[in-house]
Order: sequence, then structure tokens, then C-alpha cells
Amino acid sequence: MGLRLDRLVVLDIEGGQDEAAVLPLISGGTLPASPTASTPRGGTHRYFAHGKDGPGKTVNLRAYGVEGEVRAGRGSLVVIPVPGRPGRDWLVPLDGPLHPWPGLAAHAEANGSRASAQGEPIPEGSRHTTLTRLAGAARRQGATATEIEVLLAAVNAGRCRPPLPDEEVRNIARSAANYAPPAPVVVRVADVEAVPVRWTWPGRIPAAKLTLLVGDPGLGKSLLTLYFAAVVSRGALWPGREPSEQGAVVILSAEDDVADTIRPRLDAAGADTKVIHALTAIRDGAHERVVCLDRDLPAVEATIERAGRTAPVRLVVIDPISAYLGDVDSHVNAAVRGALAPLAALAQRTGAAVLAVTHLRKAPGQAVYRAMGSLAFTAAARAAWGVARDAKDPEGRRRLLLPIKANLAAAPKGIGFRVVADGAGPRIKWDTDPVTADVEDALGGMPPREGDGEPATTDDDLAGALRRVVSPGSEIEDTPAGWARRLGWTRTPDALGRALSRLTAHPRDGLEVRRVPRGGNRRGWMIRHTPPSKASRASDVSPDDAPPNDASDASDA
Repeated sequence: MGLRLDRLVVLDIEGGQDEAAVLPLISGGTLPASPTASTPRGGTHRYFAHGKDGPGKTVNLRAYGVEGEVRAGRGSLVVIPVPGRPGRDWLVPLDGPLHPWPGLAAHAEANGSRASAQGEPIPEGSRHTTLTRLAGAARRQGATATEIEVLLAAVNAGRCRPPLPDEEVRNIARSAANYAPPAPVVVRVADVEAVPVRWTWPGRIPAAKLTLLVGDPGLGKSLLTLYFAAVVSRGALWPGREPSEQGAVVILSAEDDVADTIRPRLDAAGADTKVIHALTAIRDGAHERVVCLDRDLPAVEATIERAGRTAPVRLVVIDPISAYLGDVDSHVNAAVRGALAPLAALAQRTGAAVLAVTHLRKAPGQAVYRAMGSLAFTAAARAAWGVARDAKDPEGRRRLLLPIKANLAAAPKGIGFRVVADGAGPRIKWDTDPVTADVEDALGGMPPREGDGEPATTDDDLAGALRRVVSPGSEIEDTPAGWARRLGWTRTPDALGRALSRLTAHPRDGLEVRRVPRGGNRRGWMIRHTPPSKASRASDVSPDDAPPNDASDASDA
């Protein structure tokens, strides 16, 4: 016969283990009276009601020097011995109320589920590191100094070969206990005083926020950032006659030399260079290295604090941001967000506008998707601006500064400018001619399909995009969703699949498009780009594919 319980906790101690070894792992250090059974292999089962502190799963105790586990389950079945049924005499009848399970100490609850993976001996050379890691994990789960010390003592005695001195173990526990465990930070909105958005350039570059400046190489992006720095350094007027708050500027430039490029261009723009500071490297021991935002943000903040001693820092320029990401994969959304979130927090703390420069990706698409790398760059920025040529300018010298994204204000109109060069060096010259170009057209976005507002492309446009994504002489295989990301395709992957099917049926020169199996019912697309022969190459180049001729313009290259 049997008795079915809603919730049951079984403390299973293997044969040869002293029950006293379990007590340090129990909340309160004691076990209440409970039905107990001796197992055929010399072990012990103790039965408890689940209670509020019952575990949600099996917890193995091997990591703590105890051969045993705590089991719990819904609808557990306990067999009550029946006379004349041999082999069951070790089971115990549960004919009364059970004492609630007292619960495991915080350190055991936090780490017991990983015990089976951590039960092997810890050799000399790894003991201190392993115990420190266990102590940190226990502290993050809220374990006290005493509980951490009990945990480390058990692991040290049971697994370390040879065990560390007791005093060293106690020091590791005390050190870990000094760190506050993670805790939620909650703000009641009613307690927050509403404040207006502050602007470095009113309506265009917000203060204390991240702004993105996007465009192809050679259009003057870096020169624009130095113009912005000059305006801020003097508290001068912006192109629309908007006032600027005077302040200091910090520049991180990976592509331009301070002496022969940055300083002359600032002088040409009329900057007050006494309040402009360039962070050129990080001194690491006897060597200097490039600034990495994922680990050197404290150094960047220290630079802002130092530069702000004479005037508050109003602007931080990072040009280009991809040069300062270190090991961060700029194409992985989570990785980019992880790098940009602390940068945005730094902007909020210091009050400085952070202006990050980046290039355009090759593939066509909506302007918001054109920034090189992950969409997270544009998503994290509160404002994004694109720099493009004015296609209507017969001389091809006019540039446009166009809004891509404006989260904090209505999107302002674009502004036209030219890069002019004279004896003082290249500088920005703004014009007052109206800007009628749409950012989608100017940045190479796909035009909308008539009637549905969705981005569309002809098969020839798609073929051209594929040639840009797949290098000549190579091939790429990917899923429809993967191809959509590569191409900046903003409609559904199914729509892309239909378009690729048309290219399969009606091939374009230099492209082989075919479907390939990817396991199960999944299928992908393989695109091979075969470059044209030398004989046909010259006649196949269109004006749009030719490199820009900008020899007469000053550029930010």
C-alpha cells in the first residue's frame, strides 16, 4: 500500500556518512525530529513536509563533503511495508503529520545544484581560485559570512588536495562577505522630479545622451565633429542661430593625428583649444594601448572629470566608435548593447553629450538599419544623424546633414553644408538653401512599395545588393532570416525567399542562387558570386558602382 503526499522532502544520506556532517548545510544548523529509515546500503532517509523552504529540485550535497542529496517532488509516493513482503523492511510508515523541512543554508541552496559538476578533487594551484569563486557565488545568493565560511571549510576538507590552512579559508570567506549581494534598484515615479531635456545643439544633439553620426567615408563626418567641438568651446551660435552653452570637449579619434589634423582643423573653425582635450591612449605599465570602452570607461570618466576642472564638459566625441569596442562583436545585438549601456550611463552622470561616429553598411535598407554593425547602435542612441551627398547638386560638393532618428524631439529639417579649403585648412561652410532630400533616398534606403508603405526592391536591386554582400569568387549559405539581416531587408523573410526564388528561375549575371537543405524541414539559400571576365568587366560597370571622385573636396579620411 502507499500514501500519496502533495509535497515531500527526503534527506538521503549515503552509507558511511555521519549525519553531523550535514548539519552545517541546514538552515539553523539543526534537524528537527522526523521519521527516519535506514536503507539496505547503510544510508539514512529522513522525511519532511515540503513547507515554505522546500527545495524546487534535487540538491546534491557532494560538493560540501557529504555523500547525499535532498529530493523533493509533487505527488511523491512513499511505500509503507506490508507484512510478508521481503526486501521492504527498511521503509517507514508515515502515519502522522511531518515536520516542515527547515531549508538549506543560503550557500548550499545556491550551489548544491551544481555539485555533481564540482565534486572532483581540487589540486594544488587551483584551490584558492576555486574557493574564491564559490564564495563569490554564495555571496551573490545572499549567504552570510558564517555560511560562506562553513561552505568553504566543507569544500576545503572534502576536495582540496591538500587542504588550505584554516586561516586562509577564513580570509577568503571574510573577503567575499564584504561585497554587497545584488539587489534591485527601484524608483517610485512619484518621487522623481520631472525635468526638461537639456540640449547641446537644441533639437539636434541632446545633452547627457548618446547621439550617432552615420555616413560613408570622405563626406566630412570627422570635420563636422570638430566644428561641433569649436562651437561648444566658444559658446558660439549653431548654424540655425541657436545658442550653445560654453564648455569643454573630450575627443577620442582613432583615425586623425592631433598635431597635423585635429589641431589645424580646430584652429580653422575658430575653436578655443584650451578647453579641448584629446584622449589618445591608455598607459598600461610601460606601454600604451588603444582605449577599449568595455574595460577603460573609468579612465574615460576620469578624463572628463579632469577636463571639467576649468569648464564643464559639454561634448565627448568618439570617432569612430568601432575602433574603441575592443573584443565586443559589433554585429551582435546583446554585445553592442552591453558596451553602449555603460557609455550612455556615463553621459547621464557627467551631463556631456556623447557623439559617436560610424560608417554605413554596404547593404541597402531603411536608413535606421544602415549604420554599420548591429541595429543596437541606432537603437541605443537617442538621436541619429546621417551625412550624405546632395544628389541634386550639379557640382557634387554639397553635403546634407539629415535626421535618421529623434527620440526626444520632433525630427528637425536637414541642413546643407560644404567642405571648403583655404589657407587655414578645411572647414565647414553651412548654407541656407532648403533641403528637400529624404533621408531614405539620400542614404540608399529602398523606396516604398506603392500602396503598402513597405520597403521594396526590384529583382535587379536585390541582385546588386547580393553582389555587394557576397565577395567576388566566394559563396555564402544562410537561412532566409540570416539573409534578411545581411541585406538590411525590412520586410518578412518569406518575402525575401520569394524574391530569391525569382532569381533562381531568372538568374542575373555573376550570381548563382539556389536552395539548400539545412536539416529536417529547414532550408536555406546559397548565393555564389562569380566575377565577370576581364573582357566584360569594363562595360558592366555602372555609374552607381564607380568610386566617388572627390579629389577636390577635403574629407575626413
